[in-house]
Amino acid sequence: MNITPRYLRFRTMCPYVSMCLCGKKKSLRLSLLSAFIVFSFYARSATVDTVSIYSKAMNKEFKCVVIKPDQYKSFALPVVYLLHGYDGWYSNWIIRVPELKNYADRYQLMIVCPDGGTSSWYFDSPVDPTMKYETYIGKEVPEYIDSHYLTIKDRKGRVITGLSMGGHGGLFLGIRHADFFGACGSMSGGMDLYSSRNRYDIVKRIGDTINYADNWKKYSVIDLVEHMTKDTAAMIIDCGTGDQFYKDNRALHEKMLRLKIPHEYTERPGKHDWNYWRNSIQYHLLFFSNYFQKNKAVNSEEPSNTYPFIVEQNSKIFKPGETFEIKASVGEFSRMPQTKILIGGSIIPLNEEGYAIYKAQVGSLGKHTIQVTIKFINPKTGKEESVSYNVQYTVAKEK
Repeated sequence: MNITPRYLRFRTMCPYVSMCLCGKKKSLRLSLLSAFIVFSFYARSATVDTVSIYSKAMNKEFKCVVIKPDQYKSFALPVVYLLHGYDGWYSNWIIRVPELKNYADRYQLMIVCPDGGTSSWYFDSPVDPTMKYETYIGKEVPEYIDSHYLTIKDRKGRVITGLSMGGHGGLFLGIRHADFFGACGSMSGGMDLYSSRNRYDIVKRIGDTINYADNWKKYSVIDLVEHMTKDTAAMIIDCGTGDQFYKDNRALHEKMLRLKIPHEYTERPGKHDWNYWRNSIQYHLLFFSNYFQKNKAVNSEEPSNTYPFIVEQNSKIFKPGETFEIKASVGEFSRMPQTKILIGGSIIPLNEEGYAIYKAQVGSLGKHTIQVTIKFINPKTGKEESVSYNVQYTVAKEK
């Protein structure tokens, strides 16, 4: 099995910085000072992980991009879930808008770009039981992110937005799961599904307009806003005046005004393209950053939201005989002599970087759980505290 743990990806480039600048021997002429400056720049900038997240609802794994800011591991961070459009995929955003790394650093937040399928519309399809993307994006992906990264585990620390199909998905999931996402948004979203009834595989997801007429109201954002609860998410919506969905967005805005639903709406020159979205995402991230600043949410009763606990595993699905690996740390507190990390009931020695690394060959088929317990001295109280995690994995004949 090819195991490339997420935490090693960035480190592999560091020893070769001076040679990577041009690929020729003359690059070695860099002064030590210059090499240090270059190294420091990369070491402190945002990093990008590509992880595989298993969906129990759909019984398969999907890839996902996770952008971490330079201060990751220093404190718990809010998360922006950023959705792609029709015919898109998980890496659409980071390929088209690499500046997302700069924005993550600027606002000190994580950006997660999951895979929403070619034309899922982010629904749990009422006519196709194999399509469970509302469950996957609205529940399973955040569960993975919260268990593998240092995040604010509260609705006030989670927001969701996207473009086109993902714009509809951002509002659809944000409205239906307002108890989970504190804010939501849409860029050039297809707000009225009926106006696109003969396109974008919508019929395949919710049925035809005659036999399944009710679905076209139940799943369309322009109708969904009529049933919003009082605990609504903060909302930002925008669309270009030259966009194919402009009229639908304007109609949604006017309807929300009539219903007195608070929201921020902007229309500006632009088409349904990446030039528009590359500009629009900056306004969304500023809106969400202001939201996070206004609604600081850290659960003081949960140590993992206060201290930089890191628990990572190399995969969640294995074949018999493959190697299962866990890496655990408590950041700077790992260097304290009183810190102990137990994995599977045994104390695991910490390496020079303050990580406990556990490896084991998997055996019997089925689902398994290994407990990770981190014990440390709270520097504020001087008392010993501990936190435990249940790391789960599955052994199957076929992945």
